[in-house]
Amino acid sequence: MGNGASTGAANDTLNDGEILRLDKMALTFIAPTDVEGKFEKTKSINLNDNDLYKDITELSILDGFHALERLTLNNNKLTKFPMVVAGLSSLTHLDLGKNRLTRLPKDVLYLNSLQTIILTENQIDNTSMRLLTTMSSLVTVDLVSNRLTDATFASKLDWFGLENLDLSANLLSSFPITICNLTRLTSLCINSNQIRVIPPEIANLVNLTNLDISSNNIQELPESIGKLRSLKHLTANFNKLKELPTEISKLPLVDLQIRWNLLRSFPAPLAQITSLTSLDLWSNKIADITIQIGSLVNLEWLNLSSNELALLPAQMGKMVSLKKLDVSFNALRDLPKELGLLSHLKELLIEQNPLNEELALVARLGTPAIMQHLRSNIAIV
Repeated sequence: MGNGASTGAANDTLNDGEILRLDKMALTFIAPTDVEGKFEKTKSINLNDNDLYKDITELSILDGFHALERLTLNNNKLTKFPMVVAGLSSLTHLDLGKNRLTRLPKDVLYLNSLQTIILTENQIDNTSMRLLTTMSSLVTVDLVSNRLTDATFASKLDWFGLENLDLSANLLSSFPITICNLTRLTSLCINSNQIRVIPPEIANLVNLTNLDISSNNIQELPESIGKLRSLKHLTANFNKLKELPTEISKLPLVDLQIRWNLLRSFPAPLAQITSLTSLDLWSNKIADITIQIGSLVNLEWLNLSSNELALLPAQMGKMVSLKKLDVSFNALRDLPKELGLLSHLKELLIEQNPLNEELALVARLGTPAIMQHLRSNIAIV
């Protein structure tokens, strides 16, 4: 038995006869007694969080699981791809994340039914990636935190049905332009690389609903981004954006994050995205806000903290859905009394501002007191 794992323990972790759970058992190998009698019906095996290492030739016992569809080997010590896995012809989901893999063998191409492959936190380089790019059955590819250095691995992509792609935390110096041909993509994460330019061809990704380009060196977004008419979530934190393209106003965004960039004023096009429910502009250099911000009637959460605001427009009182507003760490002396009209506003953060004496005293009592103070000023008028 695998490093002291009992047959009884294996039986106890069996669920409905189709799922075999052998995770968190300190296994260094799998013995026949661990899987005895489970070959015919088992469709999913969980071997996460064990001590399986090298290429674990002992895994050859898995060859008997002809109905296996899902195999997870996350967080082990594998240095080589388990060759037996390539013979699991029914496999649709393979998780080899958090191991020590440096390459993939050509045998991986035999997995003709594979739809999801997770290789997070390994050491896969461009050469092995070229194998994956020929696997047309893939729907989800997760390669977070590997050693992809440039876009050459993507010179030819056969991922015609790919919907989810995560290339975050690699060493990419440019955006692989062939990704723009993957028109079925719904989610693309390419954050934490060294990308400087987003190509205009990104407009081809008409089904994209989630785009994360954070933590790169991007200085501008292409006007063509406005053609991503399915985009709901855009995250562009920690870049070098000084302004946003006018065409961004055409996006049906509900969540937009542009933290820690170089914006000097509130981007006017954002006031036209009335579908927004969450907007995060923390730590820019914003010194003024357009009066059109009042058009954001569906916005529930607005973060303007750590900017250079000395004044908030009265029109913010028209943002009737607002529940949380953070304007801390700015240069505000006062707040527009119209904020008192926001009946849903339950959290108003204004610390670290040079508030006038009266407002500073009220602010110490928290949001309810601030709102009451603002409403009383409306009543006086």
